[in-house]
Amino acid sequence: MMRTNHRINIDTLSEDACRSIFNHLAFHGRGKDECERLTDIGNEIANKCKGLPLAAKVLGGLMQSKRTREEWECVLSSELWRLDEVDEDRVEQLFVPLLLSYYDLPSVVTLRGLEIEIWRLLERTAFKS
Repeated sequence: MMRTNHRINIDTLSEDACRSIFNHLAFHGRGKDECERLTDIGNEIANKCKGLPLAAKVLGGLMQSKRTREEWECVLSSELWRLDEVDEDRVEQLFVPLLLSYYDLPSVVTLRGLEIEIWRLLERTAFKS
């Protein structure tokens, strides 16, 4: 297998661009009143993405299913955001939104993922025998 050490560094998005990605997904299919009611919280959540487009996309998609202000406030005030204070590495910054999204998956989906991982582990073990 061929490997390369070549890296392309990409700057983060502006706050406006990041908010735009988040809003496009989070507010898709919502009425004007609902959007107005959630915009302030949405801006705060989008700002936590720190200009990372994947984080904005994942969180925007997560918020699509959240219908009440309380649900949005729960995501905004989640203790998982505190993980970002421990390590400033960009990988860790992406981890928080992904973890929030993972914990919000229906149990069928997370169980299916666990089933796949168990199957892979069993396959690796079987080939070693």
